[in-house]
Amino acid sequence: MACLDFDASKVLKKMVSMRNGARYLDFVIKERRKYVEWVDKVLLQSDKSLALDYLRVAFYLDNCYGDEIHKWLQHAFARRVQRLELNLFPDDGPSATQESYTFHYELFCLSSGQSQPGYSEIHHHAQIGFKSLRALSLKSLNVTGEVLEFFLINCPFLERLVVGGSSVLINLRVCGPSIALKYLEVCYCLRLQSIIVSTAAHHLVLWNVPMLVNVWVSGDSFNLVRDVTSWPSCCLSKLEVHTLRANELQVSQVFLVI
Repeated sequence: MACLDFDASKVLKKMVSMRNGARYLDFVIKERRKYVEWVDKVLLQSDKSLALDYLRVAFYLDNCYGDEIHKWLQHAFARRVQRLELNLFPDDGPSATQESYTFHYELFCLSSGQSQPGYSEIHHHAQIGFKSLRALSLKSLNVTGEVLEFFLINCPFLERLVVGGSSVLINLRVCGPSIALKYLEVCYCLRLQSIIVSTAAHHLVLWNVPMLVNVWVSGDSFNLVRDVTSWPSCCLSKLEVHTLRANELQVSQVFLVI
């Protein structure tokens, strides 16, 4: 299997150092174009019959580059990617000025129209390819709860899900007898209102979601409940209802955080 990590951390650090300089915007535009061309070139030249173990894209890209990002994701799914990390605005990048990229259902329900040049097999295989996912990390882009739930229900091997910086994530349900999820992390989703978890997950991590007001967690082991009760209260300052259910103990508790 192939591993593709498009790491441009050195360039991102240079962006930070130039932030107040006269040539800053020109530098950002130039480096964005170079990064996109780099990813395009590597994906075009790579063996498309070889499955992808890991794909990581991490750079300051907004919705202006939506077509390119969309194409990269289609390529990843066509090659049955197992671990996918998409971080479009790393912590050491410049301040966002444009609308964030939005993750669309089109990635799963592709039409039978013309494929992108150089990606002739992507449309044919993408609907099957995303089901190979074992780990998915989506940071600094917009993804709804419905899209995340689609992944959870339709990816039988998905064990790790990380979501950060989505302004359209309002409610998230992690429910279903066949869900394989073991690790869930949601951070910097400032409009988040509720997360409902009913699964055999081993860990649930919530970080910096001050607007979260309602959480429901259900699991088959007491370890899950123990993990949830260890959350620092400072990270959930607005939490009003915190419901835990440990099936093997047949108990349900409600905690009010003042």
